Amino acid sequence: LNGSWLIYIHDKFNNVKYVATDQYSDQSIYYSHSEKGLYISNSIWNVLEKIDGSNPHLSELGCNQMLNFGQCFKDFTLFKNVKKLIAGHFIEIDSNQEFSTKKYHQFIVHDIEIDKDSILKKLNALFNQAVQRQFKIDEYLGFSRSTCFLSGGMDSRNTVLTAKRLGFNIKALSFGSADSHDLAIASEI
Repeated sequence: LNGSWLIYIHDKFNNVKYVATDQYSDQSIYYSHSEKGLYISNSIWNVLEKIDGSNPHLSELGCNQMLNFGQCFKDFTLFKNVKKLIAGHFIEIDSNQEFSTKKYHQFIVHDIEIDKDSILKKLNALFNQAVQRQFKIDEYLGFSRSTCFLSGGMDSRNTVLTAKRLGFNIKALSFGSADSHDLAIASEI
């Protein structure tokens, strides 16, 4: 599968259930297991509601990671007893309602020697391919133009400029206060 996805599969023949997200974990899956049962959702709030009601308990380690690094690593979240499914893993629930997490994908890292120009050319080709793949969806759906957000940030600027350079008809949307840095940069593009 390519792109961002969440999936639930129920194998009725073996009475086994599977829950997974894409290998980058673009969309999170949260889960908790206690004497009350196993709860799984793409919303941490739904899981918290089932296990803690209106009184969630913070995880010291999860909060420490968030405050120091801006994110929680591995399967940690801000809350005790709630875990996040690690990218490249899935949850398997057997016929006895026992569950385990298993790895289905691992990125392979190779040590290679490559010059800076070759790296930049490869990154440019991959970025062009990604932009083209996303904007082709609008064409496939019959839209005469693609709409995307344009801020002062590098991501949106490069996406819009690359899409234009590849020949896509773009309508860029920007918003902010009149003296906003984002609007000033976007208006120049």
